[in-house]
Amino acid sequence: MKKTILGIALLLCSITALPQYITSGAKFNPYSTSELALFYGLVMEAKTQRAQREAEAKNNALSAINGMKQYITNVLGQDIDKTLRKQLNEDYELLGEIATNIRKSGPRADLIEDLQWVSDDINDNIVSYNNRIAEEKRNHEAAQRESESKPQEWSGTGFALYKGYVVTNYHVVEDAKSIIISGINGDFTIEYTASVVATDKVVDLAIIKINDSRFKGFGSIPYAINMQQAEVGDDVFVLGYPLTQTMGYEIKLTNGIVSSRTGFQGDPSLYQMSAPIQPGNSGGPMFNNKGNIVGIVCAHHKGTENVGYAIKTSYLKNLAESSSLSNIFPTNNTVTSLPLSGQVKKLKKFVYLIKCSSQGNNSTSYTSGNTSSSSGRTINYPSVSTSVAKDLTVTRVTLTNSYTAIEIRSKFTNYAWCSIASDTYISVNGNQLKLVRAEGINISPQVTYYNYKDVTFTLYFPPISQTTSQIDLVEPGTSNWKLYGIKLQ
Repeated sequence: MKKTILGIALLLCSITALPQYITSGAKFNPYSTSELALFYGLVMEAKTQRAQREAEAKNNALSAINGMKQYITNVLGQDIDKTLRKQLNEDYELLGEIATNIRKSGPRADLIEDLQWVSDDINDNIVSYNNRIAEEKRNHEAAQRESESKPQEWSGTGFALYKGYVVTNYHVVEDAKSIIISGINGDFTIEYTASVVATDKVVDLAIIKINDSRFKGFGSIPYAINMQQAEVGDDVFVLGYPLTQTMGYEIKLTNGIVSSRTGFQGDPSLYQMSAPIQPGNSGGPMFNNKGNIVGIVCAHHKGTENVGYAIKTSYLKNLAESSSLSNIFPTNNTVTSLPLSGQVKKLKKFVYLIKCSSQGNNSTSYTSGNTSSSSGRTINYPSVSTSVAKDLTVTRVTLTNSYTAIEIRSKFTNYAWCSIASDTYISVNGNQLKLVRAEGINISPQVTYYNYKDVTFTLYFPPISQTTSQIDLVEPGTSNWKLYGIKLQ
């Protein structure tokens, strides 16, 4: 090695002194073939390493572009507003142009700068969209509160699912200490008590269940819950119990069409419809012309004629799945061939008047939405014996008489999405307790997108003994989200 360094040094000195030697007529000895070959090899190795670094940088840049394009594709597949769709389509085209230039000329500094700009623009567009949606939700909820103010007693509408479950709006049962359902099989002389089992405050949905010992079932439900999205122009009709104090307890029918596949201020969770509705219609079903339910009535646009909104049934499905309520949706339609009057005659027996009161002591057990915390204990940063997922940290486990909550932090270093499977469970002394709900992360098939940040979410399971020493957390299948031996003592 010393001889090689000396040879290179002599060569460099000779090259530097060459003009002087030539001028003075001096002579020098040429380097041997082996020494020149070694020097040439070192130069070529340096060039190769540089080329490899450039190739690696090129591949990384193209990989980042593909990741961002996939992210945009996933977002465009969602029900988003026109502004975000236009912005993301423009970003997608810019990414394609940058990728083409990188393939041609490599990852030049100006191209990498352009790529960073597009990345920031995508992020800014998503943040702006989320802010718009949050503001729209707040405005929408304010409009609902204004249109259906709640005295000590108020009413709404609901409709039947299997197993004694009834669907209505969250704002119908919000703050209710007593919930009474009447009109089952058209009989208003018998009133049944009910309690809340699942809620989604943001979308404005609630599932309640009759817990009255006198209840013997709804009978054969004649409609199906249609999860496919309705089209603009589809005929629809609404059944409900509006303004009962002045309009009475006979069910009311209004009909119209789907006016838009987005609702108040472009809300993608809603339909706009032309069927007239009034306070008291909230929570009632919106049927298509086949007699299947395609939406849940939620609000009337104050100051307008025949502009109402209904929540899409896909959001009802999400609520049921996130609350571990399976096989509660009716699927057998027996009224399709009937005229409208014939459909209404059968359907009205499964659309109910819901009376709520801020007085009383109704038993309400929430398994979704805000849950009241019972006395219990909290274990901060419990140790975990075995973790298949290296990017997950259990930050807190809370044990109460109502639920078991596991708070988890996950690290994301690039554009990414994630979700939690609905059949995720905790294992306690050999027993598997299934996921009830989740906060901060969507339940499959819905996904949650994240952008260059740590993410904290909470998973809720049925309550366990507060003396439990350890549990396992398992997302089944190929997922690596498996944490074994979470210490609780």
